[in-house]
Amino acid sequence: MSTTLTREARGIIGLSNAQKSVLMALADYANEKTGECFPSYQELAIWTCLNRRSVIRCIKTLSEIGLIVIQEKDRENGSTRSNTYHLTLNNGDTQSPPIVTDSHPDSDTRPPSPNGDTQSPLVTHGHQ
Repeated sequence: MSTTLTREARGIIGLSNAQKSVLMALADYANEKTGECFPSYQELAIWTCLNRRSVIRCIKTLSEIGLIVIQEKDRENGSTRSNTYHLTLNNGDTQSPPIVTDSHPDSDTRPPSPNGDTQSPLVTHGHQ
């Protein structure tokens, strides 16, 4: 388990809940020094409470946005044995975690309050 990578992964914003869960799971499995891990899709599905297909989609997205690199390992017969994942997260830049902006609309957009004030805190029932 890598506490450093887990902390860095926690700082990544803009991911869906499923993507963040898979990223956190990979960080938990990762070697502290190398950033490598090789959990199966099934292990990740159990860790994240997602189905296998959702885990696969999340891994693909995390790879496409550059947070992980996937290295496939093949058996002698040519079939894929397992994947090794290399967590790149923010490519070593610990000062500014990457922000994914195309996944979700701006969550700070609030409708105006009855008095027209758009700066009022958003209040929900039972949560602050």
